[in-house]
Amino acid sequence: LTSFRSMPPKVSGQSFRASLFEFLSGSTLWGWRFTMFSVFLILANIACFIISTVDGWDHPFFNNLEDISVVIFTVEYLLRLYACAEDPEHQVYCQTTNPKAKTHSITNEKKEQIKITRDDSATRINWIFSFYSLVDLCCILPFYVELYSFYLTKAACGGHGIEYDLPASQFLRMFRLFRIMRVEGRYLEAFSVFDDIYRDNKQLLFTSGFVGSAVWVILSGANWLCERNNPKMEGRFDTIAKASYFTLCNLFGEFPVVNERTPMGKLVAVITAGVAVAVFAIPTGIFGNGFAEHASKKAKETSADVDEVDVEPSDGLSGKIYKFVYALNSPGVIYERLMMILIVGNVSGFIVGSTAWAEKDAQISSFLDGMESVSVAIFTLDYVLRFIAVGEIARYQGFTGRLAYLFTFYSIVDLAAVLPFYVTWLTPVQGINTSFIRALRLLRMLKMESYMKAFTVFDDILYNNKDVLTVTGFAAVVLWIFFSSIMYLLEKDNPQMISPRGENYYRSIPAAMWPTLLNLCGEVPLADYTPLGKVVSGIMGVVAVGSFAIPIGILGDGFQEWIEEKYAGPEEEEEEEKVQLTKGLDTWTGSIHRFLEGETYLGSWFQTGLFYLVFLSVGQQALETVPSVNSEYGWLLDGVEFACVVTFLLEYLLRFLSAEHAPEFADKSKGTAQLSFLFSFYSIIDILTIAPYFWTLAYPGGKVDELDEAFRMLRVLRLLKMDKYIPSITLIDDVFRDNAVPLGVTGFAAAVFWVIFSTMMWMAEDGDAVVTGDNGITQADRFKDVPTAMPYTLILLSGDYPLCDFTFWGMVVCFLMCLFAVSIVSIPSSIIASGFTAVAMKERKKRNAREGHKTQEAKEEKVAPPKYLNDGSTAAEIHSFLSPDDDNGVWFDNLMRVFIFTNIGMVILESDPGFRAQIGESVFSYYEGGTAVVYTLLYLMRLIAAPYDPRAGYSVMGFINSFFGTVDLIAFLPFYFELAAIQYGLPYDFALPRFLRLFRVLQLEHYTEAFTLIDDVFRACKETLIATGFLAVIIWVGAAYLFFVFERENPAVEGAFENIPNSMYYTAIFLSGEWGQVDFTPKGKILCCVLVVAGIGLYSIPVGALFDAFGEVLEEKGQEDEEDEDEKKNQ
Repeated sequence: LTSFRSMPPKVSGQSFRASLFEFLSGSTLWGWRFTMFSVFLILANIACFIISTVDGWDHPFFNNLEDISVVIFTVEYLLRLYACAEDPEHQVYCQTTNPKAKTHSITNEKKEQIKITRDDSATRINWIFSFYSLVDLCCILPFYVELYSFYLTKAACGGHGIEYDLPASQFLRMFRLFRIMRVEGRYLEAFSVFDDIYRDNKQLLFTSGFVGSAVWVILSGANWLCERNNPKMEGRFDTIAKASYFTLCNLFGEFPVVNERTPMGKLVAVITAGVAVAVFAIPTGIFGNGFAEHASKKAKETSADVDEVDVEPSDGLSGKIYKFVYALNSPGVIYERLMMILIVGNVSGFIVGSTAWAEKDAQISSFLDGMESVSVAIFTLDYVLRFIAVGEIARYQGFTGRLAYLFTFYSIVDLAAVLPFYVTWLTPVQGINTSFIRALRLLRMLKMESYMKAFTVFDDILYNNKDVLTVTGFAAVVLWIFFSSIMYLLEKDNPQMISPRGENYYRSIPAAMWPTLLNLCGEVPLADYTPLGKVVSGIMGVVAVGSFAIPIGILGDGFQEWIEEKYAGPEEEEEEEKVQLTKGLDTWTGSIHRFLEGETYLGSWFQTGLFYLVFLSVGQQALETVPSVNSEYGWLLDGVEFACVVTFLLEYLLRFLSAEHAPEFADKSKGTAQLSFLFSFYSIIDILTIAPYFWTLAYPGGKVDELDEAFRMLRVLRLLKMDKYIPSITLIDDVFRDNAVPLGVTGFAAAVFWVIFSTMMWMAEDGDAVVTGDNGITQADRFKDVPTAMPYTLILLSGDYPLCDFTFWGMVVCFLMCLFAVSIVSIPSSIIASGFTAVAMKERKKRNAREGHKTQEAKEEKVAPPKYLNDGSTAAEIHSFLSPDDDNGVWFDNLMRVFIFTNIGMVILESDPGFRAQIGESVFSYYEGGTAVVYTLLYLMRLIAAPYDPRAGYSVMGFINSFFGTVDLIAFLPFYFELAAIQYGLPYDFALPRFLRLFRVLQLEHYTEAFTLIDDVFRACKETLIATGFLAVIIWVGAAYLFFVFERENPAVEGAFENIPNSMYYTAIFLSGEWGQVDFTPKGKILCCVLVVAGIGLYSIPVGALFDAFGEVLEEKGQEDEEDEDEKKNQ
């Protein structure tokens, strides 16, 4: 018989099996009821299992429910096994010659009529191995395995003294979690989407995954090389395998041991935070983006618009009141602005009133109480006026209409603004939580919603995305529960997981859900897991984070889309910039101007030298703050400072002399132009950076030393000198002006969340005396009042959790922040970032047009292949054999892939001293020697075949200078250096060649094109990188200098900012979104808030540009490969 699948014909009649199948599929009324009962039973089972892991909560009811559930699920499984023959998805049909069998006729490819019949046995076998059947078996089989093991043990012990607690019972019980997967497919479709996403992005995932893995391996070796002898790391980086976990955390943007790194380790961390995170994030984000795109298609089918009611007010009293309270006339506009000022004043008064000094000061307390009384009177009057005026709207007319208005969002907000005052006034009962009652005053912020129209759109966003939220929310919950249970089993006995409260973070599944939630949000607040715990934590970071974040980000994405659609201005037509021609360039001052603008040969070198001199000056200032470096090389640093100042002074004088030739002063006379130059932005920057040096020479000591910090900050302004070549800071004004309205609306929403959650964290943590960290600061100190709590809460709202030891209610508040607020608070930052990118690109195009550059890049000319190709020579045969496209060399390519992976594995094993001693040094030495010989021979063969290799430009020198030639050389050259060092007894760190051997992973580039596309990536985003990269440097260096000035004497940060290089290290980590230090001084907290709101978004623009460009280039490459394959097939 020949088996094949086909859609079955419609069955006539209704057999018992068909009716049973419809019942189990939920197609009938009772079937739907059974479906709902099954869902309820599944959720009850999961809840009981989770609760049973808490000490003292293992009630006998849970075991009884388990027994009943297993019986029901077993019967259901058997019924499904019987009825699956009616399931079209799993039916198997066979060609038959039995004339008595029930057959159906179909037409095959040869147009012949053949008879087929359904094979029920094959259908059931097919169903048994299906996803849903395997899930069902995972739900019930562990119970029988555990029961069977129990009776075996009981029989072996004579039936006495047996406890129902076997070593593997917890592991078997964990399989009960698979019952939640019974919902998948039958009632929801979430995880099955992953298969579609994988198929759609297979090539992209493979290529970007290779890049991410290679970066991970190389950085793991770099961290091992830098930190293996660091005693502060307590063995975390003893081997490359151990270092790989912490490197993986770094590539997530997490730095769990940020304070213990060596100087070289800090440099590796900065490189990781600045560049590598973007490359590694590509494969991580593909599943998340693909899931969101796949699921969001359903949102468009049920889109709803925000209801906007057009009202024509009458001429009566209610109409006049309506115009007044809704700002439809001049007095109403004034009233609206006064109300907004009053609301802001009320919120500020509440925040100030939560502090201890305000409560102790009788005058301040009396003033705040008086302001509260006046505010309530005004808000009450406003509520009455709005209640009268709302009758102008048709839907709210009459008694029933007014009654309906009372339950609207705006009415409830207005009532909540005054109700707490009257509650405390009318019921002066002792024991009421006054802090909670006072906190309700914060709802007055939502009164501004009637003017800002921000939160009312949330209802429509939730409705439009209800299908997406249902699907992705189910996937997120499953991942959360599953990984919490896994981590509970792996870490419940880990002594490193003891919290400051003396309890294990993973003592039960409910307790494990908090740190697991942070892991799934991309956070790694705990890192010293068991080996298997590190593996699971790494899986969460690589796979689960992108999927778990989808439902969290949907609300934010929907809100941002609504903002962009509602407040997007009309598209501006590009205006041709009027080019101001310079005058008199044939004079000596004109020659100076051309020299300064780099229009001459020497001028171009001078301009390039200035560029590097600025960074050299900044580096000199940073090293000067390191006592050990300054004491030994102070003379050199002083010389560098003198050379920089003299050069900058010379440039300033030359620009002053040639000011009349600058385009911005072209319409002015010589004297007026020079005077205008003195008061220009760049002239002021030059004066501020040059003058302090001569002041310190003229007035050494005394007052000058007291102002050393201020002078140091002025010197860093030299970075702004580059703004004339790469506009950045001067464009910020355009960004805020172009996005004023969206920033106002989103800023209002973010501020509301910030203040409300700061208050909630204050109420939850005010009495928490647990010390977290090594600086002796308690959570009660950090959240003692609302102003103190606000910087910490803003860090939490940014998605980072450097603090995780909260009370139960603190964890609840943090969960709500993760669920609702994080994505909303980040929108203003993303608007600023995207706005800056647009403005910078626009400015760049203008400059290119003014300078006569082409706006479109010329297409790269391909080197024409020489005529001697395929001439049958030995070199040609070698090239054909080594080429990854040659069919005859496929076996060799596969062998080399295995060889390379084995190489990397041996290097990782060799980094473990214990394993090296156990196996023997000679084994690794002989293996490395043989490997070096293989790579040497390969290099020579590729060198011979280079004239036939298009990747080498058909030349030997092209291969030597190419990426492939460099990679091949690094593969074997360290071995010969190591051999020479041993032979001649030279001092040599043998860890270095072991690290360099990890670069052999790049040998895979011969068979998987990925890193060679980096050049295309940089070309694709070159303009964006130039326009935004310099701004990132300014933010990084400027913030580092400020942190140094503000925090170097702060004992709470334990010397983290004692010098500028250290400060630059921590600031780079902060700007990647990881706050390794949070207990700042007041000035440091203000700087922290500024970075969270705007700095991180602007700093991340170049990283995001690389991310987007790399993905686009890979997609284009994939399309080109598909087109080439189609052409070959057609040929």
